[in-house]
Amino acid sequence: FGIFYFVFMAILTPLYGGLNIVGTLPGGLVIPLISTGDKLTYIGWYILSLLATGLPLGKIFQAQPKLEQSPKETERVGQKGRNEVPR
Repeated sequence: FGIFYFVFMAILTPLYGGLNIVGTLPGGLVIPLISTGDKLTYIGWYILSLLATGLPLGKIFQAQPKLEQSPKETERVGQKGRNEVPR
C-alpha cells in the first residue's frame, strides 16, 4: 500500500486535491466518510481504490495477518500435545 499512498500524496493530490466531487453514486447510496450525499469525494475515491486493489492482491499473494498466541494459549497447546496418547 506504500506505493499507492506515495502516488496519491505526491502526484494525484496536487492535480486533483482541489476537487470536491469526483463522481456520483447511485441514488440513495450514502457511504459514511466516503461520500457527501450521493457525491463521491476525492478521499472517498482513494479509500475505495485501496480496497478495490488491496483485497484482490491480498488474495492473490495470500497475505494474512500474523496471529500471536498469548502465553496461556501456548501453554495449553503444549499440554494438549503431552496428554495425547501415542498410537
